[in-house]
Amino acid sequence: MQLIPFFDIDTHDIDAHPGKGEPGHQHFDLRFLFRLHTAAEVPMVPQEEEVGGIEWRPMNRVASPSLRDKLLKLPTETEPEPANASALIYNDRGEYLLHLRDYFPGRIWEPGMWSLLGGGREPQDATLEHTVRRELAEEAGLDLTELAPFDTEYACDATGARVPIAVYAGRWNGDPRDLRLTEGVMLAWFTPDDLHRLRIADTTSDLVRRHAATPPAAPPTPRGAGAPRTRSAAPKTRTAIAEIRNGGLYSETGWPA
Repeated sequence: MQLIPFFDIDTHDIDAHPGKGEPGHQHFDLRFLFRLHTAAEVPMVPQEEEVGGIEWRPMNRVASPSLRDKLLKLPTETEPEPANASALIYNDRGEYLLHLRDYFPGRIWEPGMWSLLGGGREPQDATLEHTVRRELAEEAGLDLTELAPFDTEYACDATGARVPIAVYAGRWNGDPRDLRLTEGVMLAWFTPDDLHRLRIADTTSDLVRRHAATPPAAPPTPRGAGAPRTRSAAPKTRTAIAEIRNGGLYSETGWPA
């Protein structure tokens, strides 16, 4: 629900009431407009001595010509600014880091589902990038070198309202088992082809697949290496180092079958 302040001011004269000790005066009514962003109506409790009734109405059911004229002059409705941020983390193998949330129905967002790491903006966050970096540090001890704005994901809250979430993409080639997770059950890598097996929001699946279809950015070139050699050797070198750290065996003939 969106509140539009000072939508209208109504002024009318009030006669004196000597019995109440009230002189004649002008009365000002500040009228506010509430825009409903959900399919379900939000319950309202009017003050009976002041309001005879209340209901939500679409524009085509506004009967008063003067009120309808004022409504039509209002600025076009805009999407609310994102107040949440998530991290779309991927590696050089084309996998995406997903977070299995705790199963606490009614207490947390998307209980028991695979989702992206992230959270809500707090007063100390200067930007939404600061928000997602803080959440990564708090939830998993992650500090990514680069995070770039990628897209906006839309989720539904408990009331059915659409909530925009700013999504930042970043590359990381580590092992999630080495991370210290403070919220949720676990972190794991998945390819886009794995998503149909998971309990995951459609919007998150679409986001991952859309990113996977985007041409990948070239990895940074190490200093002192020729361009042709770096393009072919660097990904293999990174893979070798990651496999060796994970206990894999490597020889001149390559990885064991």
